[in-house]
Amino acid sequence: MQITSQQPLVFVIFGMTGDLSTRKIIPSLWYLFKHKYLSQRTVILGFSRKELTSHDIEILVTDSLSEHAQVNQTSTDLKAFCKLFRYISGTFDNHDAYAQLQRQIGDIEKAWNTKVNRIFFFAVPPIHYEPILQNLSQHKLDHQSSQYWCRILIEKPFGSDLNSARKLQALIGTYFTEDQIYRIDHYLFKEIIQGIENFRFSNNLFEHLWNNHTIERIDLRLHETLGVEDRAGFYDSVGALRDVGQNHLLSMLAMITMHYPKDQGSIDIQKERAKILRALSPWNSKLLKQNTFRAQYRGYAEIPHIQENSNTETFFHIKTELKHPRWSNIPIYISGGKKMAEVNKEIIITLAHPQICHLCKIGEHEPNRIIFKIAPHDEITICFWAKKPGLETIIEERNMTFFLYEKEMRTQYVEEYAKVIHAAATGDQSYFTSAEEVEAMWQFTDPIIDFWSSGNAALQLYDENTNPL
Repeated sequence: MQITSQQPLVFVIFGMTGDLSTRKIIPSLWYLFKHKYLSQRTVILGFSRKELTSHDIEILVTDSLSEHAQVNQTSTDLKAFCKLFRYISGTFDNHDAYAQLQRQIGDIEKAWNTKVNRIFFFAVPPIHYEPILQNLSQHKLDHQSSQYWCRILIEKPFGSDLNSARKLQALIGTYFTEDQIYRIDHYLFKEIIQGIENFRFSNNLFEHLWNNHTIERIDLRLHETLGVEDRAGFYDSVGALRDVGQNHLLSMLAMITMHYPKDQGSIDIQKERAKILRALSPWNSKLLKQNTFRAQYRGYAEIPHIQENSNTETFFHIKTELKHPRWSNIPIYISGGKKMAEVNKEIIITLAHPQICHLCKIGEHEPNRIIFKIAPHDEITICFWAKKPGLETIIEERNMTFFLYEKEMRTQYVEEYAKVIHAAATGDQSYFTSAEEVEAMWQFTDPIIDFWSSGNAALQLYDENTNPL
């Protein structure tokens, strides 16, 4: 769905000069602009502490696109794109800066002789949410009516545990209703993750077998060869489980196991994901001891900005299951980590071995698998066994692989965040995380974090570029 010229939009970036804005948001807005998915009447309003001139803004935008979207600075469309930008300098608690924001939006409405829709992207840490929300409310910038809508985009982390997540939701909910709140987990906007929906529900291949009668186990992995890099201070305060397990991996699990509703509305899809997340098996001390593992790569503690004697995990492995009629008794293995032997980001569905297998008389073989690979390539692979051509009866594994992208066709994050912005502008919350999902995720991970924090599970060590298990 394209955003037509009849839908004027003011897109406000709080924290425009920050890393999130320059690496992801600005390049994604450019993508939408180039592909004519932005309204012809769009203004992008930056809001940050730094004092910047219009020339400074143009440099910031062109440098962002040059570095993160491979845009040639002589591009004929670049000048037109830069003209969409305006800027307000001020701290997030500066009352006068919001008065200026209110005036600018008023001036835009007068110039266009119409009310304008508003999106506020909070490209700032959650510590800044309260003053931004209070000031938006005081200047009536959080209002919407039958003539225009108002929405906010916020990034994870959605709290650091269940209690803080509830407090954050209560704070945001004081000013915005749930239909105005768009919580971003960019993994839900990856093509391969959204492709799961179509693979399952648009084909008559596997969905009727998508249950505990046919599936033997489910593995979800987010393994990286990179270390903590320039995120050391932040990463040390959260650890691997909070960084990718509580959000990305559980969102992926929900996508692979959810029941797709007959009504394809955003709310129904979010409710189905929340329902499956609430079905995760509850923890007890025995299960926590047997089925959770954490480790830290050697040398991590020596990295600048890492606390001395840090007890933060850089790898975790969890075994769990779903207390759900469709999925009961299927083991689910979830793992994520840094400095691993190879990049391995994938979901593996292992199918149960047939009760009667004629090929087993020829030779034992591994079960069939369906693999949704996120990195290093976006692909779906079906692994099966077949007779090797020739006179002898020998079996061999064969793969049918479908590549979503050629490697050179995509720029990391740009397409994902373009979809984030476009979905928010068109009012589609299907791939945004609901408050119910956030609560269910923390209810599952809090007991693990508490168990580890209490010293009940020793922190193991592993060498860089190896697999801890």
